[in-house]
Parts: sequence; C-alpha cells; structure tokens
Amino acid sequence: MNSQIDMKFESLHKKSPFTVPDGYFENFPDKVMMQINNLPEQHEPTTPRLIFKRQFSIAAAFIGFFLISYTFFTLISRHQDSRKMAENTTYEEAVLQYVNEKDLMETMIAEEQPMNPEQVEDYLINENIHESVVSDYFNQ
Repeated sequence: MNSQIDMKFESLHKKSPFTVPDGYFENFPDKVMMQINNLPEQHEPTTPRLIFKRQFSIAAAFIGFFLISYTFFTLISRHQDSRKMAENTTYEEAVLQYVNEKDLMETMIAEEQPMNPEQVEDYLINENIHESVVSDYFNQ
C-alpha cells in the first residue's frame, strides 16, 4: 500500500503545474527597463519646512545627548566628592555636624560631672566654642 502512495506522490510532483511561455525570459530585462523608463518622474519638492524639520530633529538629538551626558558626569562627580569627604571626615566631625552647641552644653550639664574652671575653659577653647554662645545659653 505504501508503494502505491509513493507512486502517486511521485507522479504528482514530476510535472510542474505552472508553465512559462517560450522565450519569455529572453526579452524580460528589456521589457522591465522600458516600463521603468516610461514611468513619469516624481519629484518631491524640498520645502523650507522640511529642511527646518530635519535641522530641528538634529538639534534636538544633540541637545538631548548633551543633557544626558551632563547629568551623568555631574552625578559621578558628586558621588566622588561625597566619597572623598567621607574618607577625610572623622567620626567626631560627622557627629558634630548634626549636634549644635546648645545640645552639647545641655548634655554636659545633665551629666553633672564636677569640673573645675580650668577644665571648662580648656574645653571651650579646644572645641572653639565662642563665649557668646555660653552667655546666650545662661541668659535664657
């Protein structure tokens, strides 16, 4: 049975269902070139609006590239600056940036450590606390 199916399959595919007239491809390139040459020329006029649109597109692309580059390099430089500052800042300096002198004075008083006047004076000089801050604190 398989052999009968194979024979029918082969007999169907031996003959092409499509035919081409004799000598069709001999003059085919000439006929195509003749049809192309007989087409009317189509010129699209270049208007100032089209020229402006192209230039505007190029300018917009350049400005976009510039803004993205500027933003990228600004972020990188800020990151590097903050990293350098973090490397050069001690823990005490970082903490003192967020603590004001008034809070520091209140903490010292709350601890109630007996200090002699020389120690207080040394502390104020070493911490660069101006005497006006101390007088303002006690005059409240």
